[in-house]
Amino acid sequence: MLGCFKQVGKVYFELVDYLEAEQAFGLARQIMPYSLEGMDVYSTVLYVSLYYISSVSVIYHVLYRQ
Repeated sequence: MLGCFKQVGKVYFELVDYLEAEQAFGLARQIMPYSLEGMDVYSTVLYVSLYYISSVSVIYHVLYRQ
C-alpha cells in the first residue's frame, strides 16, 4: 500500500503535476512516517512547488500591484 502512494507520487511528478504528487507523498508519509524510500523525489516536489508558488507570487505583484 505504501509503495503504491509513492509510485503514484512519482508518476505525478514526472507528469509535472506537483500538487497531486505532494498529496500522494503526503499520504505515504502519514502511513509510514519513518520510511525514507522515495523521499528524494518528495523533497524535489516540495522544492519545485515552493519555487513555483514564489514565482507566481512575484508575477502577480509585478502585473497587478504596480
